[in-house]
Amino acid sequence: MKILLIQPPINPNIIGVGTAYLTEPLALEIIAASIPEHDVKILDMRIEESVFEKELADFKPDIVGITGYTTDVYKIIDISKKVKSYDKKILTVVGGHHATMLPNDFNKESIDIIVIGEGEITFRELVNAYAKKQGFSYISGLAIRNNGNPVFTKPRDINIDLDKMPYPNRGLTKKYRDKYFRGAWRPVASMMTSKGCPFRCNFCALWKVMKGKYLSRSPESVVEELSKIEEKYIDLAEDNFLHDIKRVEKIYELIKKQNINKALLLFEWIESV
Repeated sequence: MKILLIQPPINPNIIGVGTAYLTEPLALEIIAASIPEHDVKILDMRIEESVFEKELADFKPDIVGITGYTTDVYKIIDISKKVKSYDKKILTVVGGHHATMLPNDFNKESIDIIVIGEGEITFRELVNAYAKKQGFSYISGLAIRNNGNPVFTKPRDINIDLDKMPYPNRGLTKKYRDKYFRGAWRPVASMMTSKGCPFRCNFCALWKVMKGKYLSRSPESVVEELSKIEEKYIDLAEDNFLHDIKRVEKIYELIKKQNINKALLLFEWIESV
């Protein structure tokens, strides 16, 4: 199967994106790594918006997957319309935080399937089912458009072993990598060592997205991936890196032992600092 994964263009009304920072589409790289047996491309339209139609014509994907946040909703819908205008047979799939929290916002004729929750396993099962010309109703974590309405399958279990998840396929964004930055850090790579947060801050929706769960990778897994990243600067794409201090201390010990020289930026719940 040919699969095109798309990061939508920058919303011009958002402050900071593209000027203060632009980080790699880590979620798409992880999704791509979960389907290594298929032909996958990543199109970062924040950098290459003008080549979209040419990419469709040249690559001729069987599936187009699009991710994004709340600020990307209209862009995502517009992209899906253009995909269907090019070829109605292409399966269009949308995922991400907004799709998880408000899937009905993507109940559009141009969108076939919405992935709800973490997509690494769900998208792999979806792609394999489509390749075998099977249905999707048995796959957990989907909203499937049927006669103008979304039909929801069984919710996907959030309790996944992050150590069993593949490392992101950063090779698919090789041509973009020198464009990713955060402040004066350029180029910058992104990395995920944990997901979720057990706290319920009233300004944050993460606890709803992850249903209050906090999942983390082992220190060994974290440092092994860190050692494989070429960039010196690392942006930790997570919300509560310091939640498990013993894990953090072990990560530090392994980094020091392997003499890894990287600069890391992390985000944290204020009470953990």
